[in-house]
Amino acid sequence: MNVLGTAFCCKAAVPALRAAGGGTIVPYHVRRAAGQGQSEAQLRRRTANENRLGRWAEPREIAQPILFLSCEESSYITGATLMVDAGKSIG
Repeated sequence: MNVLGTAFCCKAAVPALRAAGGGTIVPYHVRRAAGQGQSEAQLRRRTANENRLGRWAEPREIAQPILFLSCEESSYITGATLMVDAGKSIG
C-alpha cells in the first residue's frame, strides 16, 4: 500500500467532499424522500438543477476518484485538488 499516497489523497479528498456537499444519491435520501411521499424518480427530478450535470452523483462516482488517488497509478500526482462536484466549484 502506498501510505504516503494515501495521506496525500486524504488531504486532497476533503475539499472535494465538502464541495460535493450531500449531492450523492444514497439509500438515506431515498428513504427520507419516501417518508415525505416522494418516489426516487421524483427526488432525482427535484435535485436535477443543483449542479451543472443536472443530477446527483451515484456513490461510485465519488468513490472511484478517491480510490484512484490512493493507488500507485496516481503516484505522480502531487499538489492537485480533484474536484468531484459536478461543476459546482466553477460556479
